[in-house]
Amino acid sequence: MDDRGLLTLRVTVIADPAVDIAEFTRDAESLARSMAAALPDAPVATQVLLHLDRADLPG
Repeated sequence: MDDRGLLTLRVTVIADPAVDIAEFTRDAESLARSMAAALPDAPVATQVLLHLDRADLPG
């Protein structure tokens, strides 16, 4: 994926609407740091997207 001229690794997470947003954000930031450490010389960004399931669907 190319985002604004920078190669981008995009991770999409589909979660229950009751997901703990603060915990998700911490995990997403940790993933981004891990990718940066694993690819230190690569001009690659990490993008983590959160998609929520519909609230009226059974979990």
